Formats: sequence, C-alpha cells, structure tokens
Amino acid sequence: MLLSTHILPEVELTCERVLVINEGRVFADARLDALRSRDVAVARIDAHPDQARPALERIAGVSEVRCGARVEGFTSFRVTGSGEHGALCPKIYDVARQQGWRLAELRDDPQTLESVFRSIVEGRATAGASTEAGAAA
Repeated sequence: MLLSTHILPEVELTCERVLVINEGRVFADARLDALRSRDVAVARIDAHPDQARPALERIAGVSEVRCGARVEGFTSFRVTGSGEHGALCPKIYDVARQQGWRLAELRDDPQTLESVFRSIVEGRATAGASTEAGAAA
C-alpha cells in the first residue's frame, strides 16, 4: 500500500517505511524506526558556547551540537547522538559536572516523524538517516 500525505502523525500510525520527498527530491528512504533512532538531548548550560560546544562534541557518539540562544548566562544546546535513546543526558551531566557548569535544563527530546522530517529537509540529518531504496521494508 502507498500512502501520500503531509499529515505526519498519520504516517507514524500507519506506516513502517517512509520516503521523505521535499521539492521533488528524495531526502530519505528508510524504516520509520531507523529514522527516529537518533538520541537527542536539550541542555541549558551556564557556559559560553565557545567553551561548551567543543566539550559536548567530544562526548562519545555525538554527531551534532547546535547552539541556541544565550539567556541570563545560560546557553541552549541541542545535542544529537547515534547511541541508545536516553544515553546522552547522563553523559552531558558528567561533562557539566567535570567542568563546573550549572545546568538550568537537561532533558531527552524524543524524535517524532515531524522533528525528523524538519531535520532532514533542513539538511541536518545524520548520515544514517538515509538508506538505499532496496532496503528491507
């Protein structure tokens, strides 16, 4: 069966395999669970991005660190990794503790198909998100 829709919650409920097409180009062709397999954490740390970003990038399994706004001395970070879901937060906590940084927020950011889609079409998807068209359905 083929379902073509822009209503991504419908896709999550009815499909096992997803083809992400944007502006006529195929951006991803993979099983839904493979697309959502990234581990993502959000942290607000009382450190300057120039100090915190390299430390976060050195965490085992981290593939991307994005800096957000700096408000009242705390910088927002979105950290993406390839490990098991929920594994990043303890690692980020350990780095913050070792560096003496305070945390205002540290949480897992579960991946929905909508957040994965945004990452893919904005060019921020990890290399493992796209698979060959012949992969098992």
